[in-house]
Amino acid sequence: MSRYLILDEEGLKPLGPPADGPAVALLATTDVVAHRLAPPADGSRPSRSDASAHAAELAAQPVDDLHLALGPPGPDGHRWLALVSRERMAELCRSLADAGVERVLPAALVLPAPAGATPSAAAAGGLVLVRGADFAGSAEPELAQALGAPPTPPPLEAVLPPEPPADAPDLLQGAFAPARPFWRARGFRLAAVALALVAGLFLAVPPAARYVRGQAERQAVDAAAVAIAARALGEEMTDPAQATARLLEAARQHPEAGLAERLARLFAALEPEPRVELTRLEAGPDGRLVATLSGPPEAVNAIAQRLRRQPLSLRQDGERLILGPPRPRPPATARDRLEVARLLAPQVAQARRRAPGPPQARLADALGGAGILAKVEGSASRATARIEAVRPTLLFPLLARLEAQGFGITRLQVARNADPSLSATLEVR
Repeated sequence: MSRYLILDEEGLKPLGPPADGPAVALLATTDVVAHRLAPPADGSRPSRSDASAHAAELAAQPVDDLHLALGPPGPDGHRWLALVSRERMAELCRSLADAGVERVLPAALVLPAPAGATPSAAAAGGLVLVRGADFAGSAEPELAQALGAPPTPPPLEAVLPPEPPADAPDLLQGAFAPARPFWRARGFRLAAVALALVAGLFLAVPPAARYVRGQAERQAVDAAAVAIAARALGEEMTDPAQATARLLEAARQHPEAGLAERLARLFAALEPEPRVELTRLEAGPDGRLVATLSGPPEAVNAIAQRLRRQPLSLRQDGERLILGPPRPRPPATARDRLEVARLLAPQVAQARRRAPGPPQARLADALGGAGILAKVEGSASRATARIEAVRPTLLFPLLARLEAQGFGITRLQVARNADPSLSATLEVR
């Protein structure tokens, strides 16, 4: 039985019951990922040149900066390829220098092979080990759940096999292989010939891709974007492009959602400028919030600059600031899709949160509960309230509560009275 050690963010330590077998170190770090290579179409097993070309498509850095470790072929001809930067691998080897280990493996590859589409998972320190059909690695708990891992996976000790899988790649190979006389190295002549062939191949054929984002990272980022979109839309979905398109369409259909958040960002930008006053507010069903300010031009411009750094659209017309819903750029990459999902999901989820029943009675109850007197009129789908006088400290928190209760604010007009109070006209659906 093998004697396991684990190297994680807390350092090197024994893992599992004591054993007299060879020492095997398991790397539980997000720096090491593994991908399963399919055999070429001619039926031969994946070679190191195949691994190098595949790594060029996976890695977020040049292949020359990576340490590649290939595992033995499995019964179906597939091979696991482990990737880690050379610099990081050197650091890990220094941590293992006095441990006397004979093999160094990605920790996720000792997990059992997944049954179906659900990946295997286990907890190791502050990370979660995830092994899918073609990918294995360590991830933060939130990202691991986006990849399909359960919220509370079992500890690694509970699923540790007596012996590591035969097809797991040992990272102690290539430049990081244990030093030994070359005449005692296994397959010396074959390795020399293979190395010459690979070198010739790299001289003859340009690299397939350079500086591309890693496929493992893209898959994880896309999985997170899909999970966020599915929660916001209340739908089951798997395709990241389709999920992003559905979010964009839902946000276009409900531009008024998120008005209270835009108000909050406006007041946060106003707070550091005591010389500027808000004299009028208007909002319509297109989601635009028009704020008319009074004050020195340089102070108004400073407020506009603060708002331009916020996730919303902004147009300035003198003392009028026009705040609109966020307008994310068209998503072209996995990172773009995740950014769109994070930006639009709150707005879309709020638009879906519509309380049942005619809005007139619900709006009257909400105003009465806040201690605001107003005349409320309405139809089966909309309600309008005219508030003659209300303190700002009551009105603006009320708008946030109305959205939280499922109202869509389709029209808003706020003006200052002669005293410090405000008058407001409010239409909801």
